[in-house]
Amino acid sequence: MGHTTFVSAAVILALLTAVAAAGSTVLYRYHVEEMLDRIRQRLVQAEKGDYTAVSYNESMEAAIGEAANNLLDCLRHQKQKQQHEIKVMQEFLANVSHQIKTPLSNIMIYSELVSGSYTISGEDREYLELIRRQSEKLDFLVSMLIKASQMELEMIQIHPAAGALDELILRCAEGKTHEARQKEIEMRIEPSGVVCPFDSGWMEEAIGNLMDNAIKYSPCGGQIEIFVTKYGLFWCIHVRDQGSGIRESEQGLIFQRFYRSERAYSEPGLGIGLYLAREIVRLHGGYMEVRSKEGEGAEFCVYLPRD
Repeated sequence: MGHTTFVSAAVILALLTAVAAAGSTVLYRYHVEEMLDRIRQRLVQAEKGDYTAVSYNESMEAAIGEAANNLLDCLRHQKQKQQHEIKVMQEFLANVSHQIKTPLSNIMIYSELVSGSYTISGEDREYLELIRRQSEKLDFLVSMLIKASQMELEMIQIHPAAGALDELILRCAEGKTHEARQKEIEMRIEPSGVVCPFDSGWMEEAIGNLMDNAIKYSPCGGQIEIFVTKYGLFWCIHVRDQGSGIRESEQGLIFQRFYRSERAYSEPGLGIGLYLAREIVRLHGGYMEVRSKEGEGAEFCVYLPRD
């Protein structure tokens, strides 16, 4: 009997010990989870820009919390430094743009004025035309570099407003009339009657860049088609040419900044147009893709949200 009582007491003691241990483990896990959740909440706040340090109580929690506070402090200083550098670069770009574009514009204007004079010889007129062309080329290159830099520094602000895609496409096409006529290229535009939100100025830049590419790589006497279709939650602007097409291996690279195909080196450009167009479309909440087979032309698709 005594032996049985001793065994029962031992079992009960063991059970109580196990229960106490389990309870301690549960409480410890709860405490740890609570502490980790507080640190997680601080990190979430830091993601939103709130880097305020907070105090912690117990030794282990305080040590972890101090490390988290140090990390947040470093992030805060880096964010401030980054914002300062962006501001400096924005001011620098604005100054460079003004300092370069103003004399370039003057050179082009003066060249046109002088070339219109009756007293100038034919040879001098040719030289002036060369100066004008080179000035226009330099103006284009500087403009594209500045726009790409603005995009990298997040200086471009998109302000969408409801507008007609037909009007946008016609404005873009009118701006490319001279280049198209030089190569006797027909631009076929199908009216759609579609209205959706977009930033008129920046979307004109994006679609204009696609038309530039289409004209540049189309053969003389070719045809470019521009039309709009509906895809789920998006309107799709198609720009289709009859050029040499794009190799499949290059289709994932052409939207990279400064990327140029080996076959494009003979054409003017910096490899920025498609990169800039894609980024503008992305800022609208849309996306771009290319459909092409080598030797069969290329079709660029711009997807813009319908609402």
